Amino acid sequence: MVIQGPKILSKGESPIWADIVFVHGLRGDAFDTWTTGSVCWPKDLLAEDLKNARIITWGYDSRVANLTEFSSQNSIFRHATNLLQDIARKRISDEEENRPIVFVGHSLGGIVIKEALVRSSEMQKNGQNPTLGAIYTCTSGVVFLGTPHRGSDKIGLAQVVSSIAKLALRQPNDKVLRNLAEDSDILERQRESFTTISSKMPLVCLHEELPTGIGIIVPQHSACIDGFLVQTGSIPANHSDMCKFETEDDIGYQRTSGFIISLVKATKPKAEPKAEPKPDIQLLNPSISADRETLYQYFLRSLPREPVSRDDSHAMLGYLFSELMEWKNHAQGPWNYWLHDYLKRGQSVNIRDFRGKTPLHHALVTKYEREDKVRALVDASADVTMRDFDEQTPVDLAKKVDEGLFVFLLRTWQRSVAAI
Repeated sequence: MVIQGPKILSKGESPIWADIVFVHGLRGDAFDTWTTGSVCWPKDLLAEDLKNARIITWGYDSRVANLTEFSSQNSIFRHATNLLQDIARKRISDEEENRPIVFVGHSLGGIVIKEALVRSSEMQKNGQNPTLGAIYTCTSGVVFLGTPHRGSDKIGLAQVVSSIAKLALRQPNDKVLRNLAEDSDILERQRESFTTISSKMPLVCLHEELPTGIGIIVPQHSACIDGFLVQTGSIPANHSDMCKFETEDDIGYQRTSGFIISLVKATKPKAEPKAEPKPDIQLLNPSISADRETLYQYFLRSLPREPVSRDDSHAMLGYLFSELMEWKNHAQGPWNYWLHDYLKRGQSVNIRDFRGKTPLHHALVTKYEREDKVRALVDASADVTMRDFDEQTPVDLAKKVDEGLFVFLLRTWQRSVAAI
């Protein structure tokens, strides 16, 4: 009996970081391909080592006479669409449909995965089927076990696949071999398409170290893909046994599971930094030295991080010739009446000069009636947080020149925060 479609091997424990999907190859089985003795390693070993993942094995009828012919309903390529549809049906909820996916394919199962991702990428690009297109965008990595990706100068890709067919079918089949030879171009085009869509996708290519009775089936050159995000390795087993592990001490399991776990953990949501407890700054008394310094630090943290824009520098001429310059240098008051009249004419109390300084900056360094000017400007809603082009605020200046005004401006800011 052929097991078809997706079967869940482990539901995982919340939170689920990713879905891991296993795909067998020619004449394989959703369970037997990954099983030796009584141990199905994705269910019995990997699920214990990776509890925050849902593990799925996908089966299809791979008992085909014609492996790659597109006109055949049993074509290995035809199964790619079924893979997309079956996995999409297991990803219904909002959380599931956006969950990362890691595929694991043995032998020609890797070809099915590649074709599925190529088709999913096209659907995503064309908006043809967003649900199936999302499979590609959610795929965060693929692990290939003995998958033939290319041929070489000495042996074509179709010949590599022919070796897999001989191993799976137990005897040469002339019809299969003829079709593989004819479809060599199709396999090469698929390889090129997958190379394009996977340039930013982490890939792992593992090859067999030991021969079968008919030799090495997929040589290292064929089993590996070039790419910046490609990792490679080997399994000390033949082509059929390289995907079967009985214990966690098996070096093949350690290598394979290590790559899978690494890919899944890379999808783990980054923990958001713990928010610093927000103090009740209204309880701080600026008149007390320790509280004053604490309040000043919170004031500095509240300021924007981006540099001050110099767009206001065009106001330089208007400022230089305005009455504010006279007011700044004038030795006599009363400043509050003068300022009231100035503002009544629609002038801005937060105008900048060519150095980005506001009237409040200037008032803090004036020689005449400094406190009266500062208090008058604050009463007129001067902004104590405005930075000049040297990133200094009026509060910073007050800290340097006048402790009393420093306390006054800190208290002003403290009240403004309470009002928000």
